[in-house]
Amino acid sequence: MIVWVALGRLPAHTRSSIAQARLADPSALLVLLHEGIDERWRRFAGAARVALHDVGSLASDRRLRAFYDRPDDRAGFRGGFWLHSTGRFFVLRAFMEREGVEAVTHLENDVMSYAPEAALADWGPWRAPALSTVFENGTRAVPGVVRVGSRRSLDAFTDFVLATPGTTAADDMHRLAAFRHEAPALVGDLPTLPPADPGQPGQTSSLYSRDVPKIDLPAGGWLFDGARFGQYLGGIDPRNSRRILERWLAWQRGTLARPSGFRNESCVDAASQYEYCVTMPSGIAAPTLIAHGRRFPLATLHVHSKKLDRFASARLAGA
Repeated sequence: MIVWVALGRLPAHTRSSIAQARLADPSALLVLLHEGIDERWRRFAGAARVALHDVGSLASDRRLRAFYDRPDDRAGFRGGFWLHSTGRFFVLRAFMEREGVEAVTHLENDVMSYAPEAALADWGPWRAPALSTVFENGTRAVPGVVRVGSRRSLDAFTDFVLATPGTTAADDMHRLAAFRHEAPALVGDLPTLPPADPGQPGQTSSLYSRDVPKIDLPAGGWLFDGARFGQYLGGIDPRNSRRILERWLAWQRGTLARPSGFRNESCVDAASQYEYCVTMPSGIAAPTLIAHGRRFPLATLHVHSKKLDRFASARLAGA
């Protein structure tokens, strides 16, 4: 099961994320948790075979109410952007509990996916009873993709958030890193760094810490993007641009063939050091990085620019 959570306005680019996931995995159960959609969205959901659930139906959940009832210093930013970045985990947890679901894959609305779940189903980190996501340094995760291997791990994370003031590490990225320090068995890595040791081609290191065990790669050598690959290739969210015209026009020009060149300052591994190409590891075109003479397809790409269609498999196949 792959789940998206849209709190507040439902971004139009979510369609591209869903359409790509459906192409990558025709048999997957897709779910969109939302706060209201129009008839056009319902027609799209029907064609893409997406189950729709209104977040309002979860309003009685104790943890969800407790989170949104408490003060948060960053709640006013962009219609609650930072507030909802953590709130989505409470919504997801409430949905899983109500539906009796034990494990899901959660994607942010600007993430493209290329690996079918069957390609990851038997892989250890995917089956681990933990919250597995991408860490790009030791102080923050970049949870564009989160594998919830057990509802218990999500219970523990939401309880951890509620036990800390809303002013402490008040975003999802820093909260997940803080939770990993508190409960290391309940948070794991999705591999994002290509292997550097030719003697261990099936394992890679964590960018969270050198002290954690090596991460086994899934069959096929899939890697996951936190933010750096998507930002280097496609650019940043135009709303964050320093140029007024670019913000107004929502302008960003990066593509796989002509990367934007942006370097994410929080990541200790520079995406610019790699070359990129297109491969078809599961029968559809996927962005792929080249490192040490090997090719590593990306299971996910976090398209921070919101220009998701530029990285759709149909577009990449013609690149």
